[in-house]
Amino acid sequence: MKTYLLSASILLLLSMTAHAKVHSVQPIKQNKLIETHQNNEHIYIGLRGGWTNFQDACSSGSSECNNNTSGFGLYGGYQFTPWFALEAAVTDYGSPNARYGASKVSADILGSELTGLFSYDVSQHFDIYLRAGAAYQNIDKESGSIAEQTSNEWGIVSAVGLDYLLSENWSLRGEYQFIDGIGNDELMQADMHFISLGLTYHFGQKKPFTTRLTQTMKPTTEIKNVSNQASIKNGINQ
Repeated sequence: MKTYLLSASILLLLSMTAHAKVHSVQPIKQNKLIETHQNNEHIYIGLRGGWTNFQDACSSGSSECNNNTSGFGLYGGYQFTPWFALEAAVTDYGSPNARYGASKVSADILGSELTGLFSYDVSQHFDIYLRAGAAYQNIDKESGSIAEQTSNEWGIVSAVGLDYLLSENWSLRGEYQFIDGIGNDELMQADMHFISLGLTYHFGQKKPFTTRLTQTMKPTTEIKNVSNQASIKNGINQ
């Protein structure tokens, strides 16, 4: 009897094994491409042009005041980190003029700046930035029969702008710049506002690259074991 029960148990176990479902974990890698922002150290140069306003350049006695001019210039810098660059610029801010009776007064204004540029990535293509530093203004004033007068003054320049990445080498920037109190009391004293659009070329830029993110999934696979049917003979002598 004991032998019969043992044989039946073995038969039941083999039958269950034959139809068992085995779950296995097989890692599957899924690759996803993600673009990353190019922010390596490099030199850049650019051209800019725009509109200049010389606030309070004309006195109340003027019969005609042209204190809005066109300006253009060159700039260049070195990008040290993704958020900081050192930039220099030379700009012709135009020639504001005014008329006092029969006398005409005009001034040619050429400026240069050395500033630190601090930027922040808004998106993959857009940066906002702040520039601040020193400005040097050369002003040549002509006034009728009076000999030409010259002023060379230092000041503080500040600017805020938006930079748009056109490609790995080219970007477009829009900027508002302010210099407080250019010139002197003898020539002219004015606050200068300059709104410009600039095109920048970045040297040493590589093509945008991608990184691969690997995701592991755990699918369930079904494996069926095939076993031979075992035959147990009854009638074993007890």
